[in-house]
Amino acid sequence: MTSKIWERVKALEGKTLRTVSRGHLFDITKVDDEVIHYDPQGTKRPGSHSSYRTTFEQLAALNLKPTEWSLQRIKETVPQSEAFCASYIFAILCEIGVARPTI
Repeated sequence: MTSKIWERVKALEGKTLRTVSRGHLFDITKVDDEVIHYDPQGTKRPGSHSSYRTTFEQLAALNLKPTEWSLQRIKETVPQSEAFCASYIFAILCEIGVARPTI
């Protein structure tokens, strides 16, 4: 799955998604071969955020079932420099069908 995950992420360019826990909107503004850029809408921290391809490949390598994902698991797994973006990463994983939020 790790080799195909980035192609699925790249297909999100130009889309608007919602974070899973709070429903905040964010735009996927650009996805190149190594980085995804996204801009939160209506937040106190405006501006572009980004995550790396290697982060998504590292997460995919965990081979978790869709319902085994959680925001906490992502925060604990991603590099510390990307932990504050875990809610966006979780939403992206849900959008491409890797994760499914549990209620």
